[in-house]
Amino acid sequence: MAATDTPIKLGGLARTLVQEKLLTVEEAEVIQKQANTLNVPFVSQIASSKKLTALKVAEAASAAFGFPLLDLNTVNPDYLPKAIDVKLLQSYRVLGLQQRGNTLFVALSDPTNLHALDDVQFQTGMTLSPVVVEDDKLGRMIEKVIEQSDTSLKSLSVDDDIDLDIQSGETQAESEDAAAATARSWPDGSAGAIAALLTTSIFEMVAWGLSLTGETSMETSPPTAYIFPSGPF
Repeated sequence: MAATDTPIKLGGLARTLVQEKLLTVEEAEVIQKQANTLNVPFVSQIASSKKLTALKVAEAASAAFGFPLLDLNTVNPDYLPKAIDVKLLQSYRVLGLQQRGNTLFVALSDPTNLHALDDVQFQTGMTLSPVVVEDDKLGRMIEKVIEQSDTSLKSLSVDDDIDLDIQSGETQAESEDAAAATARSWPDGSAGAIAALLTTSIFEMVAWGLSLTGETSMETSPPTAYIFPSGPF
């Protein structure tokens, strides 16, 4: 007996496009099978198949599910909130657009991907408001956000090293000045030298984060607060 092919299970977006008569069942099944083989989302494979444009899919999804449609080319990635973990951005192809109170507006190309919305909501602890966007533009925007994140981390590391060098230099200069002043205040040269040595040692201990009890200080300065415009829209 000839082996029968395993039936292809169509997702919510595929069924929607079939219902809207934008794809036949057979076309949707072929695209879904290709997506499964390549391990890519169905919505991304549609554009690769040349059956529908990313804009046509976004328009159909927006109309079918009642979510607003946004052109990501009008959004400045510099003002996007950093509420969603980078790993979720990559794995689920979702992007935070704007935060208002406890509501996070999220861009996605497949609004039927409820698993993605559930995981993002769990990670952020906020109420999500979906916004439909074109899948190709979403992919490019996510890449930009990830690149900016990597660049910011590298810049932060360099800035910390520079600040540490500057602070160390300033502290050393201050300690030398203090030591010299203390030495001048003692009429006896040897006593002045001892006092200067003690003063210098204390400054060095403070510079290295050590308390006078010999314990390491774990206190750090509070994080800098960055204020952005109200949103990308």
